[in-house]
Amino acid sequence: MICKKLRFLNADLLKLLAAALMLIDHIGMIFATRFDNQTYWILRKIGRVSMPLFAFAVAEGCRYTRNKMMHFSLLFGLGLICFFVYAIALDQIYYNILITFSFSVATIYALQFMKVSLCEKQGELWRKICSPLLFVGAIVFAYI
Repeated sequence: MICKKLRFLNADLLKLLAAALMLIDHIGMIFATRFDNQTYWILRKIGRVSMPLFAFAVAEGCRYTRNKMMHFSLLFGLGLICFFVYAIALDQIYYNILITFSFSVATIYALQFMKVSLCEKQGELWRKICSPLLFVGAIVFAYI
């Protein structure tokens, strides 16, 4: 019964909601830093809901994408572009969530590759050995 009531909430609407909440978060950040006032904390708290929504959308993208390398490349490339734009514009290194999401995507794809290669009955030995190493390497690289 509840699922039928929530039918209007699809992936596109969820992304728009996350984008609107992120905008509220950034407006709160600008007002708080510009006016040096802590009264805008409520905007920041409301906007913090956007990150889990975007993380869910990225994970769903990993599930439904056909071209995994293109998905990772676009996310990582956009993260690098934003990183350099922020570094040039603000003259400081600024944290970028898109880089974190791209490392998460690489870890998810490495886990999927390991799961497929280890479950094969007649799979090649090098795939069975290298796939766990690839997965551990993706986790270590994302952590660093």
